Amino acid sequence: MSRPDAAAEALSRARRALAGADFLGACEQFERVLDHVPAGRVTASIWFGYGCALAAIGELRSSTNAVRSIAAGERRALLLHPQLDRALSEVLRIGWDAHQVQALLCAFAMRQGRWEYRQPFTAALQTIAGQRAGVPLHRSLVFDAFSFGRDDALIAALSQRFADDYAGGTSSAAPRPVAPAEARRRPLRVALLSGEWRRHPTCYLHRDLVAALDHRELHLTGIHLDARVDAYTEDMRGLCDDWQHWPGLGVGEIAERLRAGGHDILWVLGSFQETPIAELLPLRPVPLAINGLASYYPHGRGLVDYAAVDPLTVPPAARPHWGEALAELPATTFVLGPLVERHPPRPGRAELGLPEDALVLAATHQSYKWSPECADLWAAVLHRCPNAVLWRVQARPHPEAAWQRAMAERGIGPERQRVCLTVDWPQHMARLGVADLFLDATPMGGHTTLLEALAQGLPAVSLRGPGPAGRIGHAILDAMGLAEACVETPRQYVEQVARWAADPALRARWRQTVADHQPGGPRHSPARDAARQARWWEEVFRRMWEIHCRGLPPTSFRIEQ
Repeated sequence: MSRPDAAAEALSRARRALAGADFLGACEQFERVLDHVPAGRVTASIWFGYGCALAAIGELRSSTNAVRSIAAGERRALLLHPQLDRALSEVLRIGWDAHQVQALLCAFAMRQGRWEYRQPFTAALQTIAGQRAGVPLHRSLVFDAFSFGRDDALIAALSQRFADDYAGGTSSAAPRPVAPAEARRRPLRVALLSGEWRRHPTCYLHRDLVAALDHRELHLTGIHLDARVDAYTEDMRGLCDDWQHWPGLGVGEIAERLRAGGHDILWVLGSFQETPIAELLPLRPVPLAINGLASYYPHGRGLVDYAAVDPLTVPPAARPHWGEALAELPATTFVLGPLVERHPPRPGRAELGLPEDALVLAATHQSYKWSPECADLWAAVLHRCPNAVLWRVQARPHPEAAWQRAMAERGIGPERQRVCLTVDWPQHMARLGVADLFLDATPMGGHTTLLEALAQGLPAVSLRGPGPAGRIGHAILDAMGLAEACVETPRQYVEQVARWAADPALRARWRQTVADHQPGGPRHSPARDAARQARWWEEVFRRMWEIHCRGLPPTSFRIEQ
């Protein structure tokens, strides 16, 4: 094989290895490329790919040296490449922090089912959280820490690092207090800021709540930052008094428009996700900011003034890590909104390829929530319950193959699993009700996914995790009358499911409990009662504003039933 052909073959293998998160294999192939290509002809994309692979395996100095080999003009051209990962391109644009690149790529690897990258991911985050200089922290890493179930302390440290990085010397002094009488003469002006007012869990979780808010008390301005719009966007727009669509604006311009809008309270919905809401928060464009449900983890007072919490998701032991003031609601803050589209008819089990005579255990989580703990738990459950099958959603090829290998290693073959394709939300909701029990994931549990199952009448079992992502399920199940289905250890999880499977009376009782807590039931749950949640949030906004108008700093308080 000629040198050019050998280089091309090695480069092709390196790219395939990167796509599958085989970073060690990618390094080996990039080194073969460098052996066959003259130094002056190594392209920016080769150096960048090699630098990323080196960072992922912990060769941070070599990673930095590889990226330094890219000339300035080539770096600018590389940033314009349409296939360059968004987060990596943003890190490259402002510098090169190999620790951040390592953490971003370890998160990518875990989403591909490469769970061995969890330890270096956590170690990189711990290093990043302790730094106070260099490349500003990328917002994705705070969300990734939450998504992969890290604890409150680490998430809080990352949020603080982020706030310090983006404060930029701006003043965070509170605006001049408003006289209480003036504040009471008009509705409170609340800006609902999100990049997810579209077909997205953030919209599903807030739609019904927003619809139930009293517009005599609140003047609601919905602000959508993402370019994507759909029927959910239009539905949300119709629920607000005013609507703004600001796709593609810079942080400074968003801040100026918010200041010009004269809002009293900024309701932040999805701060560390795709749009630059987190970068906006240190600028303090509105007198008060409260964190909403889409980013239910510590932000700190450098970013928001308040967070709405519940006593189970944020128990006393976790609260020292939440630097913002806490507005404690009586129960879970999560409530599932309705569909914009109508439900199709519920299919039968045969139509879905499910056995009529088996217990169907639904675990319809997104694949990034799969973990070694999930594989251990669900395999143990299937061994204890021979008449059960695991029902899950098919993942992309790499995580799907990794999951199948993990279950095979635990003695579970494909005959004990039923895999369904991804469908649109109304179809998914319609089919969920054919299952018997929902198995929550760990260390990041189901949130919207769990509510979807409960809304279709399924009981569930949930294991408490180390961080807020692993405690939300306990709060939701407690609000649905299923506190006994919330467990503290993996052994209790397996035993509880086995007990449920062996006891038809218990299965019937749990089903009835879920039915009783639905709308129209005798014990209507706050997880299914948007009107009750709306009254709580109205009181939260009033209390926040009254404290502010008295010239006091943000202060924690509790809303009573």
